[in-house]
Amino acid sequence: MGKSEDDARKIEAPSGEVPEVLRTMSLDSFVPPDQPAKLKAIAQGAKVLNPALNPDQIDAPPTDQEMSTH
Repeated sequence: MGKSEDDARKIEAPSGEVPEVLRTMSLDSFVPPDQPAKLKAIAQGAKVLNPALNPDQIDAPPTDQEMSTH
């Protein structure tokens, strides 16, 4: 196991050429190639959803009396 990205790439490349090795993975395997665009979309979505998920104020729950009148 390598201790850096470069070490991981040096191990990953030749290992992938061995017939007994189905696939190799490193941390880079989990980062999509269009990561910046996806992060931008996530940030835009967060701007829209944040007020709904984290409101500035929350109404008090209804009292028992209010519940029984409806």
